[in-house]
Amino acid sequence: MTVRSQYEAVRARAPAEYLYELRLSAILGPETGPPAILVSRRIEPLESAADALVSLGQSRAEQPPFAGAFCYLDRSRRYYVVNLVYDASADGFVARDRTPVPTDGIPRSAAKWIIDMLMRPGGSILHYADSSAATGVQPHFAAVRRKVGTDWMPGVTAGALAVNAEGEVLLQRRRDNGKWGIPGGGVEIGERIEDAVCRETKEETGYEVRCGRLIAVRSGRGCTATYPDGNKYWYLGFLYVVEICGGKPRSETEESTGLGWFRPDGLPGPIGPYDASCVRQASRLPEAVVVD
Repeated sequence: MTVRSQYEAVRARAPAEYLYELRLSAILGPETGPPAILVSRRIEPLESAADALVSLGQSRAEQPPFAGAFCYLDRSRRYYVVNLVYDASADGFVARDRTPVPTDGIPRSAAKWIIDMLMRPGGSILHYADSSAATGVQPHFAAVRRKVGTDWMPGVTAGALAVNAEGEVLLQRRRDNGKWGIPGGGVEIGERIEDAVCRETKEETGYEVRCGRLIAVRSGRGCTATYPDGNKYWYLGFLYVVEICGGKPRSETEESTGLGWFRPDGLPGPIGPYDASCVRQASRLPEAVVVD
């Protein structure tokens, strides 16, 4: 099934619900067009960001640097859009087409986020949906699933990488599948990704955390989930370094049956490959955001 048929099949069965739209864009420079022009495409089901970038255009460099992401509620099309952006303004990136970013839901001050992305450090996430905008437009996935069934749907997750003074990483044991993993979960429609990191960590571990810098964005076939009820998701996973600043640890929660600190070279089992790869980054935190 093509990306259009997959997105539109879900939309056709749930026309009134807010859904996620995952996109990837490139900022083009003077060599390839007017400065600060964005070309954009949807990220296809199970497709990695790297593959989507190759499909979007051709670069003389290995890969243009990751500039950040912007998130906004497109009220006219009823999507919460999460758009990864690469800065291809200086490396001769040649776009295969010039499909622009959908502008219906972007505020009139759209030029501001382009400037912000070019001026701020890589990995900045700019939100053009106030957290209060989520009120009344939560996805109500149970209702959506009654219309869509168990078919693939896009999603966005936020993960927390907490490392103590001994270099150990905080892990929780999931109640739904019994596997160990980093705290985190789904980002709600209209919710800031950083807020989701703090909310999910509190819900799953009891700890209050302060969200630090973004260190990775994961995508592709490694970022899929099939739940016990058969519901299938492909998603973008955002991983943040966090600092514990309050709360009390709780090993038994609605979503967890265990909690512990583990060294990256001594992880408990079973643990999923996605979570294991996130934990390995704890021993060598990258200076730039890793996008794969």
